Amino acid sequence: MLKHAATFAFASGVTAVLIFLGKMLVSIAAAIAGYFILTNWVEVKDEIMEPLAPCVVFFLTAYLISSIYMSIFSTSVLAILQCFLVDVDIT
Repeated sequence: MLKHAATFAFASGVTAVLIFLGKMLVSIAAAIAGYFILTNWVEVKDEIMEPLAPCVVFFLTAYLISSIYMSIFSTSVLAILQCFLVDVDIT
């Protein structure tokens, strides 16, 4: 019944790490891009004294959106892994 528990646990752990790194990469990239936009856009640069607060909002928004996307990705990865393990048992 639990023939492939170790394989599934290992793959789930690797997937969790990669999904976390993906969320962080997207969120940090959005915050950095937002910072450069805020500091280089002429109309906005004069109105914003400190770009830290908008960059935090950019980061949190990007993290929320990437979490939603990565949860769909995680579900599909686990489904494909289960299909693979069933196929290994059949053949």
